[in-house]
Order: sequence, then structure tokens, then C-alpha cells
Amino acid sequence: VQKGNQSLLDFINADLIKLSKEGFFKKAYEDTFEPFYRGTADKKYFLLDGIYNML
Repeated sequence: VQKGNQSLLDFINADLIKLSKEGFFKKAYEDTFEPFYRGTADKKYFLLDGIYNML
């Protein structure tokens, strides 16, 4: 996002929070990264639900 474009930044952040609450990122992790890494990569590096829940 270009510096100073607060409305676009707010829009993107709101959609990221919405997707997180809907479980989109968790499902994407489980369908894509988990089978590939087979438990060798901690999901905390891919899922930021804790951060989105604080907002």
C-alpha cells in the first residue's frame, strides 16, 4: 500500500481480519502448508489469528 493511502490500508486490514475470523487462513494452511511441511514448520509462522483477534 502506498504511503499515505490510509483508506486502502484500512480496507485491506478489515478484510484480513474478516478472512481470519472466517477460518480462511487456517483452512489454507491445513490444505496447503501442513501436508507439504508434514509437521516440521510451526503453524504460528503462517497463521496470525492471535494478532487479528487483538485488533
